[in-house]
Amino acid sequence: MKGHYDEIIALPGFENVAAVQNDNVYIMSNGFAFAPHYPAALATMAKWLYPETFADLNPEEIHQEYIDTFFGIDFDVSEQGVFEYPQQGS
Repeated sequence: MKGHYDEIIALPGFENVAAVQNDNVYIMSNGFAFAPHYPAALATMAKWLYPETFADLNPEEIHQEYIDTFFGIDFDVSEQGVFEYPQQGS
C-alpha cells in the first residue's frame, strides 16, 4: 500500500494539491471499501475526514468484529491485514 501511496502523491502536479502538501492523502483497498465489511471502511473514512467528531469510533474494532462474527477464523486485522494507508494510528 505504501508503494501505491507514494506513486499517487508523486504524480506530476500533485505537489500543488493541498491534501498532498498537508499530508492528508489516504488510500484504501478496493476489496475493503467495496465488500460486505463496508461499515468498517466507512468508519475509517469518517475518522480520516472528521477525526475530532469520530474520536470515539474504532474502525479496526468494527472490522475485527465482522471477521470474528461472519468468518469465524483466527485473523487479527491489526496484525495480519493492510486495508488502508496510512493505517489508523500511523
